Amino acid sequence: MKHIVLIEFTLVGHHYAFLQMFSEILLKQGHKVYALVPGAAKLGDAMRQLMPEKKDDFHAIDFKYEPRKQFPDSPIKNSISNLKKWHFEKQLVRGIEKQHGVKIDLVFYNWVDYQFSRYVPGFILDMVFPYKWSGLYFHPYHLRLEPQSLVTKANWRDYDSVFLANNCVAVTIHDTAIVDGFSRRIGKHVIHFPETATDTPPDYEYPLYKELMEKAAGRIIVGMVGCEIHKGTITMLRVAKLADPKKYFFAFLGVNQLFAYDEASKKELEDFVASAPENCFFKFESIPEGGAYNAIFCAFDIPFLVYNNFISSSNRLTKAAIFKRLVLASDNYCVGDDVRKFNLGEAVKPMDAEAAFEGLKKLTARIEAKDYPYEQWDTYCKLNSNEILDVRFREVISLTDK
Repeated sequence: MKHIVLIEFTLVGHHYAFLQMFSEILLKQGHKVYALVPGAAKLGDAMRQLMPEKKDDFHAIDFKYEPRKQFPDSPIKNSISNLKKWHFEKQLVRGIEKQHGVKIDLVFYNWVDYQFSRYVPGFILDMVFPYKWSGLYFHPYHLRLEPQSLVTKANWRDYDSVFLANNCVAVTIHDTAIVDGFSRRIGKHVIHFPETATDTPPDYEYPLYKELMEKAAGRIIVGMVGCEIHKGTITMLRVAKLADPKKYFFAFLGVNQLFAYDEASKKELEDFVASAPENCFFKFESIPEGGAYNAIFCAFDIPFLVYNNFISSSNRLTKAAIFKRLVLASDNYCVGDDVRKFNLGEAVKPMDAEAAFEGLKKLTARIEAKDYPYEQWDTYCKLNSNEILDVRFREVISLTDK
């Protein structure tokens, strides 16, 4: 049994689902878990309902996330600000040890991306944060956008230099293609973590699902949940203009972060919504995780994953495999690699409506011919399952004994 601290900076969106899943797996392995997160009461109540028999082994602890101060013109000030953040989190972990009379064996950052800084020598970080630690690196941009980084050893001046600290036992990532190169770069274990997705049975009584199905009226539904600009909202909008409105129906659902759009894209989207095209459905509101979300996802004949400049993995690929949906996706980076490797749909050039429309027609032909990748769906589901996540966590935890 180990005493493990999970640190998460928010419970918004998938962060909550991941934290709950990680906690459940670690508790089932027999460990005691201490989750540091803003809004801990919500997580604590959920875990007590989910695993009442483990109520004494799980503690949700509220804390105010302390973002680092940024100094664009001073790398030294940035490194000092970063070290202050690590020091703040050390104090939180020490508080857990004192309150519960335990020794923490591992600190796991659910979103380790926020721990980075240049000019932080490993031996200094070890002194500032004297606990063994690991974390999930969600967006390894430099490893995909700068190919030379995978054949170059990291040093203390690099963005990812924190991983050189002796107390860092391992790093976990979703992108299988860069595991080996990244491991050589930092001289540490880099472990693939599955991009898991909930398989909660769809709630077909969810009102939004019923409304969507009624308005689609038997047409092929192409849809997205979450209309942030990086998810290719503008590309799907333009595809909707090209497609036959008698054959295709486009669903723009979930949160719409207009503040992140450039002015031209924002106007294009607002004008399109105002024109109220009959073959499109707009509902810009949050959709609850679980049965409601999965019902909406299952309403889509073709989930739209043609992301803009998005290098990371997507758990919508896992969800599409779970619910047997072919996807229309971007052809580059992690998503493109997985779609091609496992034949999960059609991969097309991002931000190119004509290419996406051609991909849509190919997918339509596959659906009409019932040309489905059943074996590849099963393989992809297993690769990104909770069972594999359990194995990967055991690998990380075993390194704390070395």
